[in-house]
Amino acid sequence: MIVLDTDILSCFSKIRRFYLLEELFKRQFYIPPRVYGELLKAKEKGYDFVDYALKLIDEGRIKIAILSEDELYTVKEIANMRKLSFSEIGALALAKKTENGSYFCIIILDLY
Repeated sequence: MIVLDTDILSCFSKIRRFYLLEELFKRQFYIPPRVYGELLKAKEKGYDFVDYALKLIDEGRIKIAILSEDELYTVKEIANMRKLSFSEIGALALAKKTENGSYFCIIILDLY
């Protein structure tokens, strides 16, 4: 699972080079629902790069992940502990536990 936040998806959409991430990771990409909402807000404001991102979603190259109750709880927990955006927190909450109890998820976000 590869989870993207809004900034990373926006950057690759602006240069129309999402295929670079696909070639690098060769896995399914996901975004949290909050990222999708932020894309729609950007579209309302007239940003045209969003059309490229929405096309990737329509084509199934990026899927919108639905957060479980546990993941929603994790979002609330992380939000109370850290100063991150809700899209970044949603990406962190999507990390999945493997059978041995460890986590495997690649999260691509920009923290500065």
